[in-house]
Amino acid sequence: MDGAITDKSADEMILLERENKRLKREVNRLRTLIARSDATTHANFDLNAELQAEQVRQGKYLDLMLKNCPNIILMIDAEGKFVYCTNSFLVLCSSRFQIPEVEHASMESRSLSPISATVYFEKLSCYRFDEFFCDVEYSMLVDTLRESVLQRCSKNVSLYTNWGQETPKRNYVLHITPMFTNTSEEKNAAKSGILDKQTYPNIPEAEHVTATPYSGRSTAKSTADTGFAVYKIDGAIIICHDVTELLAAKEQAELANRVKSSFLANMSHEIRTPMNAIIGMAELTLREKISDTAYEMVKNIRQAGNNLLSIINDILDFSKIESGKLEIVEDEYQLHSLIYDVIGIIRTRLSEGVVDFFVDIDSTVPNYMIGDEVRLRQILLNILSNAIKYTRVGFATLTVRGEIADQAVLITFDVTDTGIGIQPENMERLFNNFTQFDKVENRWIIGTGLGLSIARNLARLMGGDITVQSEYGVGSTFTVTLKQRFTRYEPFAKIDDLANTDSLIFEPRIMPASFCRATFESLKVKFKLVSDKQGFDHELRRGGYSYVFVAESVLELVVNSIETICPNDSPKVVVMTNSSNFIGYKKYSYIQLPFYSALLAGIFNKISGEISYRENAMITMFTAPKARILIVDDIITNLKVAQGLLIPYKVKVDICESGFDAINLVQNNCYDIVFMDHMMPVMDGLETTAKIRELRGGEKIPIIALTANAVSGVREMFLSNGMDDFLSKPIDPLKLESMLFKWIPDSKRVIMDPDSVGEGLQSGIESKYDPQNDSAILDRDEVHGLDIQSGLNRIGGNVEIYIEILKIYVESTPEILDKLRVPTKENLKDYAIAIHGVKGSSLNIGADKIGKFAAELEAEAKAGDLEKVLSKNRNFITLTERLISEMTNYIKNNT
Repeated sequence: MDGAITDKSADEMILLERENKRLKREVNRLRTLIARSDATTHANFDLNAELQAEQVRQGKYLDLMLKNCPNIILMIDAEGKFVYCTNSFLVLCSSRFQIPEVEHASMESRSLSPISATVYFEKLSCYRFDEFFCDVEYSMLVDTLRESVLQRCSKNVSLYTNWGQETPKRNYVLHITPMFTNTSEEKNAAKSGILDKQTYPNIPEAEHVTATPYSGRSTAKSTADTGFAVYKIDGAIIICHDVTELLAAKEQAELANRVKSSFLANMSHEIRTPMNAIIGMAELTLREKISDTAYEMVKNIRQAGNNLLSIINDILDFSKIESGKLEIVEDEYQLHSLIYDVIGIIRTRLSEGVVDFFVDIDSTVPNYMIGDEVRLRQILLNILSNAIKYTRVGFATLTVRGEIADQAVLITFDVTDTGIGIQPENMERLFNNFTQFDKVENRWIIGTGLGLSIARNLARLMGGDITVQSEYGVGSTFTVTLKQRFTRYEPFAKIDDLANTDSLIFEPRIMPASFCRATFESLKVKFKLVSDKQGFDHELRRGGYSYVFVAESVLELVVNSIETICPNDSPKVVVMTNSSNFIGYKKYSYIQLPFYSALLAGIFNKISGEISYRENAMITMFTAPKARILIVDDIITNLKVAQGLLIPYKVKVDICESGFDAINLVQNNCYDIVFMDHMMPVMDGLETTAKIRELRGGEKIPIIALTANAVSGVREMFLSNGMDDFLSKPIDPLKLESMLFKWIPDSKRVIMDPDSVGEGLQSGIESKYDPQNDSAILDRDEVHGLDIQSGLNRIGGNVEIYIEILKIYVESTPEILDKLRVPTKENLKDYAIAIHGVKGSSLNIGADKIGKFAAELEAEAKAGDLEKVLSKNRNFITLTERLISEMTNYIKNNT
């Protein structure tokens, strides 16, 4: 019995020990939990302290940001009342808020954070945002607010207001952002809007906005039925940007741009008018029978005029590009014509025998393409001129290649030179405006530093680009890449029949031989190229050649061989010469270097120029003896220039000096073209055109604007005012021919036989000027104020034409002076136009003093300075009448 009790007690002791151990473990666990809880409490306390510190820090920076914010920040509640604004707004509107000075001063020292702003809630909340705006502006704001709420996005609106101050209105751009609270989990969310219905009955209530939630997470309670979240509108934040000074600066910039454009328009006209006389008369004089010395002098005058015109064009184009007004006008053009023009111009700029020029053009490139021919020509001339200018010894080359795909061609023009090259550190600045390198070394080079910049800008406007590779001291290669469309494919050059075209070429120089080879290969002509006389004689004896091409430099070496081996003028001999007037052997044909595939194809197709003519002799491709043309211009020199340029076409030309005369002539005659000057007294070119269009049949006459004003937009202005085309002064003979070919009817054009091109040219422009008698007129009594020699120089030295111009000046100027006698504020514009004509005609006859005096009065009249005009006008008229009187006696004594 005792044993049983003992066993039971032992078991209980074991259980108690186990329970004791469990309780100890539990106590330890609880102690651990308590320790963790304490640690958590301390951590939470520390975290709360850090959060509070961060809130204080953020509040500090928010206060600083709002206090120093340059923009006005407004906040309105759902009823449209102000509940917050920055201090800058309170300062502007202090008179409206009627805030005492002391309280206002205290607000300036305190930042208006959202918390501190509640202090002013009563002062702000009584004002609705519409009370600060007029009705129209308020309506505009309401519409913007509604759009921003419905679309849940920010909106901008422009505003003019003075915020209640007695000051001029300022310009603001308001950035409106709505404020929302997500009420998706509220079962009965109260409806609310920015503008309440009672206060603004005409404004629809902006209810809750139902929209897709901002996040893609599911909100079960709010989207269970609709799949959309609901947002309660709480108000809006309006940030006001003051742009008054910015708009004022913009207006000033626009005004300055308009003034600059006006200045460029006037300068373009003023400079191009005398340039037209200089270049035009030089062009005509070069076609006359004059001595070689005089020919070289006049050619230099014409070249100097073209250089000056190039600088003027660069400056005008730079201005157009800078203002974004330069336009690309696309039309169909012939690549052959463009290349011919470019090479002809570049050839005249080559230094004498120092720099060689070579051309290689892929014969498969399309000849007819669609693009801006004028701008492409300008790009190539700029790049090639640059290559020639910076190459003192060596060569320059033009290579043209094209890749055809889908009625378009990616055409590449490579211009390579052996000039001074470009240093690596200058490559990045190469296409900058007004950039020229090594100015000391290159001081002999004339230019504006705009050519490359303009060329690249033009290329990019046309969808292409210009790149360059260069090695300093070795040379450079400029690559122009453009994509041009074409509607019909005709190769740049093609030989009609390759039979009997086998050719023998004798060219000892490496570079010319290389380009000869490339050109013949491009046309698929069988040829043999030799570089020494022995090889030439061997091949000539072997026979089988239809053509023999010989470099002019070795012609004397092989003439006897040709005469001995080929006595019957077979094969045909063609001399490759740099001269445009090869006269070495009349029975030999010649081709001028640099020749290219189209010119070589012309040799084989029997349309090559065997005609020997001077560089500036006008070779016309057609005449139009049945065509009749009217030229209208108030300056007689311009009339004479245009009339002279039309002589080779054998057209009948009428001229007149006013719009009224033009209308009378159009009424009584049938004209194929009317060339109409723009700036004329009484009735300008635009008014005259409008009157002609009203005449019976007048709407069908092609009227071409003729003006020295060549700035951006004038072409469109002329076309929109009834004119059909535009020709700028100075008149480019090639552009004139293109214009005539375009507008003279096909039935009246007579295409010249290629073999007779140039025949009879001099007979059509026979000069009555005898250089031997030039002194006859200069030895007579001089006219005070008239530089006779200067006047003669302006029209190429032709005494007869000069006397005729003097007669017209004497007869027409008094009538203009009558219109200038009584200048008034109302007629200053007409005064400026009239005296502009006197200025131009006076300068063209050599009356420089009168011309400059007229220029001063014209400038003052355009500026609206009546007082200065009145103070000088009487003296001007007296001097001009005295000149007319002396000229009248002079003409009587010399006719």
